[in-house]
Amino acid sequence: MQTENGQKTVQEVAEMLGISRSLIRFWEEEFTFSPRENGSFSRLEIDQIKAINTMIKEREMSLEDAKIAFLTEKERLESKHKTLDKLIEIRQKLLGLKEKLSNKNETTV
Repeated sequence: MQTENGQKTVQEVAEMLGISRSLIRFWEEEFTFSPRENGSFSRLEIDQIKAINTMIKEREMSLEDAKIAFLTEKERLESKHKTLDKLIEIRQKLLGLKEKLSNKNETTV
């Protein structure tokens, strides 16, 4: 069951990627990320797990090489998500302004 803000449980992420929960738990230890207190992963963490999966399963990197590559990828993903969060915030503000303008125009007509 997907939680608020696009968060997913370890089971959902495992099913989505076709990997085991235990593999995700192993990667949690090796790549130092963990689910939220409620046991769910954020969009950022899901993207990080996807990146690790791609490096190890598709690109066939060794665990050590993937750890090194992940440092750069982690920074890129964090930057991407900060930008995305900011764009979502701007969109919400714009929608609020649009609604205020629409309401103002309706009252003046």
